[in-house]
Parts: sequence; C-alpha cells; structure tokens
Amino acid sequence: MFDRIHISQVIFWLALGLLAGVGQLTLTVVASLAVVLVWRHPKKFVVIVLVILGWWLGQWRYQLFGQVADDIPFNTTVDLVGYVSAYPRRTATDQKLYVTTEQWSGAIYLTVPLYPQYHYGDMVQGQCMIVPPEPIEDFAFDKYLARHGAKAICRQPHLHHVPGQGGYWWYRQISQWRDTIQQRVQQLWPQPTASIMLGLLLGIQDDLSPKLVDTFRRAGVIHILVVSGMHISIIVAVMTAVMQRWLSPRQLLIILILILGMFTVLTGLAASVWRASLMGSIPVLARAYQRRPTMHHSLVVVAASMAAHNPYIVLHDVGFQLSFLATLGIIYIRPLLEPYCGWVPTSLTLRETLTTTLAATIATTPLLLSVFGSVAVVGPFTNIVVVPTSNILLFAGIITVAIAPLLGEWPWLATYPVHTLTDWMIWFVERSAELPWASLTDIQLPSWSMVAWYAGLTMFILWHERHVTA
Repeated sequence: MFDRIHISQVIFWLALGLLAGVGQLTLTVVASLAVVLVWRHPKKFVVIVLVILGWWLGQWRYQLFGQVADDIPFNTTVDLVGYVSAYPRRTATDQKLYVTTEQWSGAIYLTVPLYPQYHYGDMVQGQCMIVPPEPIEDFAFDKYLARHGAKAICRQPHLHHVPGQGGYWWYRQISQWRDTIQQRVQQLWPQPTASIMLGLLLGIQDDLSPKLVDTFRRAGVIHILVVSGMHISIIVAVMTAVMQRWLSPRQLLIILILILGMFTVLTGLAASVWRASLMGSIPVLARAYQRRPTMHHSLVVVAASMAAHNPYIVLHDVGFQLSFLATLGIIYIRPLLEPYCGWVPTSLTLRETLTTTLAATIATTPLLLSVFGSVAVVGPFTNIVVVPTSNILLFAGIITVAIAPLLGEWPWLATYPVHTLTDWMIWFVERSAELPWASLTDIQLPSWSMVAWYAGLTMFILWHERHVTA
C-alpha cells in the first residue's frame, strides 16, 4: 500500500497523526479532520490510514509516558541515595533538585536550602517522605514534573553530599564549564546587568527579579530574557539578514548550525534550548533549499520527534507551543508582511526585526491571551530597538567573558560598554512599559475564539501551500 506514496509523505502524515494523538484529540475528530484535509488528495485512503496509525502511536506513547511507577513506596519515609540529574533551579532561599536513584524508576523532585549548593552529578544521601505529585489548583504540577522525568516528590528532605559522582561524565564537564561562566558573569557585572547577561548567555533565569520580568513582559520583549523559540527565531532571522549579503544560503545554513550548536552547548544542552534551536533553524533551512512550501513537513516532523521523546510537551509545555507557533508564523506570515513594511529602513536589520516580530506575534497572540490573559501592544515596535540591542549584548557578552581574565586589574575596559548598553536597554524598556496603552491585561476570551483563530490560520497555510506550489 505504501509503495504508491513517497516516503517523505509517509513520515509527514504519521508525524501529524502522532501530534494529534499526544495532543489527546479523539479518534472521531482526527478521522474527520483527516478526511476534510485530504479529500482531494490522490491517495487519500492511504493518507487517512497513516494519520490514524500515527494517532494511535501518539495515544500509546502518551499513556506509556504517564504511567506511575509501581516500585516507588509512596507515603513512606525512605533512605534516599542518588545523584543530582539536572541543573538545580535556585531562588533567593532554596534549591529545586531532581535526584535519580537506582532504587526506583524516574527522578525524585525535592526542595532543599540554598546552602550547601548542589551541582549536576553530585552524589547525595538522606531521608524524606515520598509522595505522589498532584495538580495545584489550575496548574498541572504532576504533568510539569513528569515532563522533567520526575515521578515523585520528596517532602521534608534531610540531604547531604556523599563521595562519588553520577550521571554522564561529559555532561558534568559542561556543567562545570557553565558554573564557571555563571560565576564570572556575576563577578564582572552588578545587578541587573548580570542577571540579563545570564539569561542571554546561559538561559539562567534564577537571578531575574519579578519586577524586571514584569516590565519586560508588559513591553513585549520578555523573550530576550530567556532562551525561547521566539528568541532563537528572531536572532536567526536577524543574523540571516546580515550575513546573506556575503554568503550563499547553504554556507549561511552551515554557519548558523555551528553557532546554534555552540550556543546549545554553552547553555548546558538544556532541553528548552534544543527545542528553541531546532525550531529556530527551520526558517533558515527553508531559505537554504528554497523549499518554503514544504517546510511545514520539517516543522511537523521536528515537533513530532520531540513529542515522541516527551509527549507531555504538546499539552503541558507553553514554551513548546509558542516555539511551534512562532516558527510557523515566521515561515508563512512574515513573507506576506514584507510588502507592507517598505517604510521601515533596512539598516540595522530594522525591517527584518519588525516583520519577524509581527509574524510571531500574529501566530502566538491567541495562545498568550488564553494562558496569560495579556498582550503587549507596543511589543512589535519595542522589539525593533531591543532585539538588535540584545543581539549586540549577546555577542559582546561572549567576547567580554572570554577576554576579561586577560585584562588583569582593568576588566572594566571590557565590561563597561556592556553595562552601559544594558542600562540603556532597561531604561528604554521601562519607558515603553510605562505607556498607558503599552499592554492589555485581564483579557478573557471564549475558548472557541482561539480554536477559530488557529483553524483559520491552518486553512490559510494550506491555501498558501497550494497557491505557491501551483
């Protein structure tokens, strides 16, 4: 049956069905949508079978991933021995740890005091009460922990270091490198410059103050403080606009892959950065091979691959959802906006930044409204200034961290320009956020409005696909 359809089509329709399956759509809905979408397809019967098969695989994977381990002694006090299996998340008062043991399957989530500090690979021992994770009001805390591989929570832990190391040796080396860079950034710059540089360079958000985060969110530039798909996509788009004048599309693709690879290693191979880098590289791949009409194939396959590895990201990871939608918007909506933005100068990639931000905003606004109930009206225009500035800070920060030890008693020669530019960027963001119309908050939209928006967006993409192909 499958010899009549190209292998790329087989993979695409299976991947699309898998996303529907892990997204917990019912078989009736999936089958109905498949019939509508492929009614005119010359091999519609084969395609419908592929979609349903992919849906079944997605359902099976979701249920398998969500199974609670039956070997964990819940609601009992146990002796815990294991190693820290993820980067600790630190606040002003405590540390959030994931500990993997040989005693039970899955990691254990626990909160301990800020000191002594733990690092990836540290062997630990102690006692605690093991309880199953549960939802907290409207927050699916159990799904959040499962997405990070944790099957249980450790209450009232009494933990201490023990000799030895666990985990992967190469990951421990990257972790030590990351910790060294973090310490150097904190020594080179005062706050809030240090916290912004840690967000840009390493994706570390522990030191960001709630006030600063809220200010950047109201100005529509929160994405520069964290490593997100939108952040990576915008950086890639701007870098592409700069370098495509001197490089061929395939040369540009190779250089960007190397840059994204180094950036991913620098941030410690975090899953969020892998996701952002994969999503952000798709528009570049489209340009390199001039295959934009079929780039939804690559996007769906990449998303399905990540969902197969961790199926909870589709429903329980807003970052993944925003990355997917932002990339979709940059691929398909941005080219339609460019003719209407001719009034924006191309110098300093201003036009590129505006069209990229507008496209990502159109694609993500309904989801942002649904989750956060707010939208930054000034976002597209604030990004024209902030995104190029953050790109300069990113590369300047890398250079400064590298050469500062060579400057002896005068590291300020390298750190002062970064500090000054960061202060100016914060000032600009604060002024933008203070505008009375900067953002709309407490917006409540009916659930059908988001469904209608994305259904319309999907139909537009399908129409655009056929129009360009024709």
